[in-house]
Amino acid sequence: MKVFSCERLKVLRKKRGLTQEQLARQADITAHGYVMLENGHRGPLVSTLAKLADALDVTPNYFFKEVKNSAA
Repeated sequence: MKVFSCERLKVLRKKRGLTQEQLARQADITAHGYVMLENGHRGPLVSTLAKLADALDVTPNYFFKEVKNSAA
């Protein structure tokens, strides 16, 4: 199962040398909304993922990581 990784988002933002506010502006989302997303306080909308992926030049799938399903 794949889940959204706020850590991948944060690492890539820093790798690109952007502040949270700069990336939010480039992705045309609010800075507050971006901070909430990066800190894991809310999940992303599909439209937000697309904007962030475009701003960071990756596919939306980049922000997801594989996790094992513990329910067996």
